[in-house]
Amino acid sequence: MPGHLLGDSGYPRRKYLLTPVINMTRPTTEVTTTRNTIERAFGVLKRRFAHLGSTIRTKINTIKAIIVSSFVLHNIAIMTRVLLPEEVGKEEMDAVHIQ
Repeated sequence: MPGHLLGDSGYPRRKYLLTPVINMTRPTTEVTTTRNTIERAFGVLKRRFAHLGSTIRTKINTIKAIIVSSFVLHNIAIMTRVLLPEEVGKEEMDAVHIQ
């Protein structure tokens, strides 16, 4: 599968790995912004599906299927307005304060 991996400046430069480059503002900003967006997306996914926050010991193709299906289920949850776990308690507290 063609593509690139995004990393921070702690990773060495490789053909397949995009990392921020010192003294290059636009490409560095784009790589950093994209990487931060991806990190936030995985953070939300880990809050919804706690098992993604731990090591998954299985074949790489199975791991890819788990991650893709988790994103699909997450998108369905958004469309059907299913709250993230920490938001459930907050909504209940908000309802108490509204009454």
